Amino acid sequence: MIPALLAAGYRVIAPDFFGFGRSDKPIDEHVYTFDFHRSSIISLVETLDLRRIMLVCLNWGGLIGLTIPMDVTGRFERLLVMNTMLGTGDVRASARTSRAPYRS
Repeated sequence: MIPALLAAGYRVIAPDFFGFGRSDKPIDEHVYTFDFHRSSIISLVETLDLRRIMLVCLNWGGLIGLTIPMDVTGRFERLLVMNTMLGTGDVRASARTSRAPYRS
């Protein structure tokens, strides 16, 4: 996706979540949480003072990425959402493997 977006004239910033790919992993595994990853992306957006953002979410990145535009208002213009999901918290992770709706 990056070459296609660059060819279309976009500036592309593609951060790697800590501990994914070739990035360093946190030494203290207790800090390695959803909020840790989410906060690091928000900090990146604010530190670089990014505006008019087109957020591209693919696969597992959507679980974190799609929660950010609502809390970092005025910076996002577009969303490109591909092959991902929005974690709503209304279904337990173990229930996702079943086709039947979750019942308590």
